[in-house]
Amino acid sequence: MPTTTELHPGWSVQLAIHRAVRRDLSRLSGALEVGTPSSADAIRSYWADFAAALHHHHDLEDRVVWPLLAERLDGRADMLLARNARQHESMSTAMDDCEAALSTMTADPSPAVASLATAAEQILNHLADEEADICPLIPEAFTPEDVAFFMAESAKLDPPQAFLPWVLDDAEDVDVEFFTGSMPAPVRAALQTTWLPSRRMRLDTPGLTGRVGVVGALDEAYVRAVELLGDLPQDQLGKPSRCSDWDLRATLNHLLGTIRMFTLVNQAEAAGEDAGDLVGGDAHAALRREATRNLATWRAPTAFEGDRTYPFGTFPASAAALINLSEVVMHTWDIATAIGRDVPIDPLSAEMLFEFYSAIPLDAYREHGVFGARVEVGSEAPAADRLLALLGRRPA
Repeated sequence: MPTTTELHPGWSVQLAIHRAVRRDLSRLSGALEVGTPSSADAIRSYWADFAAALHHHHDLEDRVVWPLLAERLDGRADMLLARNARQHESMSTAMDDCEAALSTMTADPSPAVASLATAAEQILNHLADEEADICPLIPEAFTPEDVAFFMAESAKLDPPQAFLPWVLDDAEDVDVEFFTGSMPAPVRAALQTTWLPSRRMRLDTPGLTGRVGVVGALDEAYVRAVELLGDLPQDQLGKPSRCSDWDLRATLNHLLGTIRMFTLVNQAEAAGEDAGDLVGGDAHAALRREATRNLATWRAPTAFEGDRTYPFGTFPASAAALINLSEVVMHTWDIATAIGRDVPIDPLSAEMLFEFYSAIPLDAYREHGVFGARVEVGSEAPAADRLLALLGRRPA
């Protein structure tokens, strides 16, 4: 595969996109090989972003780029482009099959693994053919002005806030320099401070990218909470909670109401934390239901755009997601310790939340009873202990 992108800007764009495609196929394949049922939604979300980007790219090529190349080269590329069109069609079918397999993936990932392998083989062969036979024709057919026009047309399908973080996520230095070198300062700032972080908050999980994003951490926190409630007899809900003046049912209703509030606000609805008795006769089922709805709203492509307003304040979406995560993590700990269960707090989530809350003045929240007084622990204490102490809990 060519590795230099200095020959022509059109070639630079193609190779950068191809590298992003290979990156995503590798991540998806790796995640499916070691995946668990709880990771299925994260894999589906990652696939959705990947598939949308690749379909947009192929649509632009088929409608705009390759017809102009055929015209400029007076038929010399017709056979290559005909092969290219056939490959696009077969890839689209294979991707549809893969999406269908992913959509129904449960405990047995083998159908999805097989479908992804088929799609990946076709996609990777196509990239190799295009790089060997068609990309070398780009400098002869297109001017830099043509490439600028192609990028403008691409932005109509795939806006910069979606395309740029996708193509530049873990990109090679040469690609980062190509796209950002002449980028207007406001766009570069948005990419670095909003677009890339938002993508990573929404899509990162250790199984896919080696990083933990807020939504991946939230997914993991829900898994732990649901497992805990699956073993909690209904007759124990009257036991005292670690939360002052609340029994376990009240704590659970607060948690469920808060989760529903975050979900509704993500859907542009006003909501408070008190939603009445959501526990009902099955706390386990109630949490599964609210968690599924909540995670779906945080996985939406626009989930991290704009602000979120709650009775306790207005926050950027990224901060709101961290507060959502902290509610699940902390109240799971409250319930677990009240019934003598050990449900460890994920260290990566704890570090993320400790850093977040350490940067916020918490005195007003302590005065209103949201958090207790800070408990002193050593700076070398585990992240979970430091988080608990910061938010007014005494580590066990």
